[in-house]
Amino acid sequence: MRYSWTMAEVPEGAGLFAAQLRFWRRKRGQSQLDLSVAADVSARHISFLETGRAKPSEAMVLRLGKVLGLPLRERNTLLAAAGFAPAFAEPREVPAAIQAVLDDMLRRFEPCPVVVMDRCYNVLQANAAALALFAVVFAEPTQDPPNMLHALFDPKLARPFVRDWEALARVMLTRLHERALLTGDAEMRSLIAAMQAYPGVPANWREPDFSADGEPVQLLRLALPGGLELAFTMLLTRFSESRNVALDELVIETYLPADPATERFCGEFLRP
Repeated sequence: MRYSWTMAEVPEGAGLFAAQLRFWRRKRGQSQLDLSVAADVSARHISFLETGRAKPSEAMVLRLGKVLGLPLRERNTLLAAAGFAPAFAEPREVPAAIQAVLDDMLRRFEPCPVVVMDRCYNVLQANAAALALFAVVFAEPTQDPPNMLHALFDPKLARPFVRDWEALARVMLTRLHERALLTGDAEMRSLIAAMQAYPGVPANWREPDFSADGEPVQLLRLALPGGLELAFTMLLTRFSESRNVALDELVIETYLPADPATERFCGEFLRP
């Protein structure tokens, strides 16, 4: 990860942990006093940690990471900066027990489309209904599992069929902006730039619109060839209180029929 501080802001010899702690505290808009109250330590101790005059214990690093609301991946980075081993597993795949739950969930929701994505909306898994829907709504069908944001923004994929595309795309891009600002994730920033590079994306979308609808539930309306109109309620689900980085970053998106016509369509065309 690339952090946007200047070394002039960090006392000489303070160390990487001190610089990262100062970076994340400022990114969260907190004073040293704010952080000390939240972490139940003295403001003087926070000051000493940020200047390198004090060395944190592993427990203190974990406490500060939690209080600052850092994603598990960044808590591991903070631990490493302080000279400790990672506390949270970073496997490429989710644990087998959780994978079994996901498999069962995707199966039980048929014929409603469900996709499992990573933190940057790359599809890791999809049920049969989702794959069938992709085949219907992509202007140019693809053999590979899509990135769901690319699918929304790319004129060769779902974008031509999405009603109120600008409103939905702006909300989804703002959500990505929020996550990128929260985590400092360079991969998310690259994804934002890729979305902004698509034709027809307004220039003012380079800045997040925090006045956009922040509701956890969004409506996806599709106007397909032949006059078929579909409406899905989009539900985003994340795991909480995980100690596994892969699981912490997992996103499950479920498309529930929002009207009788869409429910019939799912039953007739998306059922395995």
